Amino acid sequence: MGTLTEEIFSRRTGRRVRAGDTVIAPVDCAMAHDVTGPLAIEAFRSLDLPLWDAQRIVFNFDHVMPANTVAAAELHRIIRTFCAEHGIVNVFAEGICHQVMVDRGFIEPGAIVVGADSHSTTYGALGCFSTGLGSTDIGVVFATGRTWFRVPETIRIDVGGEPAPGVYAKDIALHVIKLMGADGADYCAVEWGGETVQAMGVDERLTLCNLSTDFGAKAGLIEPDAADLHPLRPQYARTVRVDASRIRPQVAVHPAIDNVHDIDDVAGTPLDQVFIGSCTNGRLSDLAAAAAILRDRHVHASTRTVVVPASRRVYLDALQAGYIETFALAGALVLNPGCGPCLGRQHGVAAAGENVLSTSSERGVSVGVARGHNRPRGGALMGRVFKLGDGVSTDAIIPGRFNVTTDRDALGRGCFVEHRPDFVDAVQPGDVIVAGRNFGCGSSREHAPVAIKLNGVAAVIAVSFARLFYRNAVNIGLPAIRCPELWDMVADGDEVTVDVRAGRIRTAITEVTAEPPSGMALRIIEAGSLVELIRNGGWAALEAEVGDVSRV
Repeated sequence: MGTLTEEIFSRRTGRRVRAGDTVIAPVDCAMAHDVTGPLAIEAFRSLDLPLWDAQRIVFNFDHVMPANTVAAAELHRIIRTFCAEHGIVNVFAEGICHQVMVDRGFIEPGAIVVGADSHSTTYGALGCFSTGLGSTDIGVVFATGRTWFRVPETIRIDVGGEPAPGVYAKDIALHVIKLMGADGADYCAVEWGGETVQAMGVDERLTLCNLSTDFGAKAGLIEPDAADLHPLRPQYARTVRVDASRIRPQVAVHPAIDNVHDIDDVAGTPLDQVFIGSCTNGRLSDLAAAAAILRDRHVHASTRTVVVPASRRVYLDALQAGYIETFALAGALVLNPGCGPCLGRQHGVAAAGENVLSTSSERGVSVGVARGHNRPRGGALMGRVFKLGDGVSTDAIIPGRFNVTTDRDALGRGCFVEHRPDFVDAVQPGDVIVAGRNFGCGSSREHAPVAIKLNGVAAVIAVSFARLFYRNAVNIGLPAIRCPELWDMVADGDEVTVDVRAGRIRTAITEVTAEPPSGMALRIIEAGSLVELIRNGGWAALEAEVGDVSRV
């Protein structure tokens, strides 16, 4: 018996698997929302295959709902038309996708669930393996019901002790993120356990697993209470022990998710806005805690307060409990269920320089961007360096306003438009990006690697990658190469030559060895994309080629 993750994959694939294996596994349910759904539909249509299973596909309108622009409304129309064509009836506009997936009963212990959103790790609270994938991945699942996984190593986090009043699951998660860093669980599954977690209700368990992705985890899981899914003698990559009784209420301070402080360190900071909601903390117990604070009180005249229930069910339960009335009488604005201000697209966008206290998860930022120039170069994997710093987020690569388009020209023009305005005019086919740690962090949008590839970039080389950016890049055929040594050896504009297969990178003065892509990743890159790989033979052809794919 292995970890919870290994046990789930072994049962679903019908053979014993271990961390580090690459497997092609069946999927039990696939979800996309109004921002990621249209690109998934585009990938599915390009395969020219029948739909896998209309009952196991879920679409959710939540990121920009109701539509606030014609472009957003067009994304909704694309999804509705597709669902009507294929008989997909699981189409919802009643709140945040992750809460709706739970409310509507799509999650079962032991299942493999994938969603076109990074916080799809949320469902692991119910004992399944759930992870965020890119739109291309989801489109392939729509057609085949399967996808590829590198079975992750597992980090066990044992939480003991009685939390003090005012300390909740999010405080525990932020404390762990401070200990481990924003990329401390990269490519790993995080298994939450211990007496404190066992005593938690579903709401707080969902929060723990939701935030697992915010320090790099591929999945967050909690053993189900009443299912036959309890691993014996698991081998963990690392075990972290946390004493919840010693934790004060925690606050992650801009600009980084791991810049975590005790509440005492930031008490007294003037606030322009408070946001209560999101897939992290918009559930009924969260609203109950907020209502208890606001009952018979009024929000400060200088502090806008926005409350967004996570789903219609949460909204109705909060209405019946009197919480909605409490918020209204206190002077807060209660909005329709959905992502709300978390996305930064509508409803509660803050002005520059304003202080916002938010219960949502942290979004990624971009730091240390180096400016420079490029000149035309020939050769598929030879070019000049565009050098970027640590923590370059998907929002820095392609701002959120471009999420409401599938126009390839617009996506290409939007690449680094705010954080490196010279990029689009300077970059030439064959150039490469060299970046620091955690490249592609933040939101899971596939639009980011798509925008980079549309500009002719031959490869992205980084000290480390955010997991989902790495996978998205590979699946669209953009080589993503880990090479910790290169960043200190090159300057913006230097020439490099990259051998992807061999993992060798040559500069003007030396050659370094990088981590080459795995066998599965290399096959996808050399095919041009995951869609091309499936179109030209499908999973069966790949299995026949490599034999036991669990050892790829």
